[in-house]
Amino acid sequence: MAIPENKSLFTNLLSDPIKARDIGAVGKAWLRKQADKVRELPRFSNFLSQGGIKYAAAPTVGSMFIFHYNPKLKDKLPYYDTLPLIVCLAVEGNSMLGINFHYLPPGLRARLLDAFYRTAVGSITNPNARFNVDYQVIKAIAGNALIKPTIKRYLFSHVESQFIKIPPAEWDIAVFLPWATWQGSPSHELVHSRLGSKRGR
Repeated sequence: MAIPENKSLFTNLLSDPIKARDIGAVGKAWLRKQADKVRELPRFSNFLSQGGIKYAAAPTVGSMFIFHYNPKLKDKLPYYDTLPLIVCLAVEGNSMLGINFHYLPPGLRARLLDAFYRTAVGSITNPNARFNVDYQVIKAIAGNALIKPTIKRYLFSHVESQFIKIPPAEWDIAVFLPWATWQGSPSHELVHSRLGSKRGR
């Protein structure tokens, strides 16, 4: 699927941070369905002991990965995730740019994933399927006040594990798995706080 020439794909879905929480009855039913799937899946430590895991020597743009990370400036961060689940946006020299779904509450995760799905190249049944990430997509994401804080730069020298590539058929499950490993204040509380402050304006 090709990306439209303008960035309306993302801006239409992400432009209103208040409506982003209201995903409607259909969306809530979908979230409940995903939650049921999640309850049947193992914690990350148990997941690693199972077979069928695909490791990647290096991240590729448009694919989803999970890995262990030890931030270089962690002493200066109020909170951080040591087990980020990202869509790789760019690889630049000794680092990569990724959007970490763990920094969003479920409703916004679903909304962002839906936006990404609309850029998908190949069917999700194809293990080589990926999201078509380009400058316009990154610009649209970075322009959203709630989504922008999820964009992180990861130094390869501070990655402490292999990259586990999430199969396309499991993207929708992976974003709701309770695998975030927080140090400091959980970010979803800050997201809800920002939503609340916007309502009060």
